[in-house]
Amino acid sequence: MKHPTPLVLAVAIIAAAGCSANRYCAKPQSYEYAPSVPVIASAGNLTITSSPDAFTIPPASANPVPFGQKVPNPDKPGKTRWSCLDQPPPLPPPAARATPAAK
Repeated sequence: MKHPTPLVLAVAIIAAAGCSANRYCAKPQSYEYAPSVPVIASAGNLTITSSPDAFTIPPASANPVPFGQKVPNPDKPGKTRWSCLDQPPPLPPPAARATPAAK
């Protein structure tokens, strides 16, 4: 059996690393502009039962929050970086963390 050459492995690793750095929240998502569908209506003399377990979709917020936005970069003053809602916020530096009070 022939094994892949180191060059092929290096190209694959670099390509995978480049994809992980891509910020998909930096552009509008297709679901943000999805149209709503009409409510299901019964045909003829059929009745639609309402289920207490049915999910309801809340109305859209008057002030929507963007999925991603540019924020100031604390590591590079004067520069910005993308902050996405699905990423946790950065931890504060060790000096800024609160130390537990001694008893």
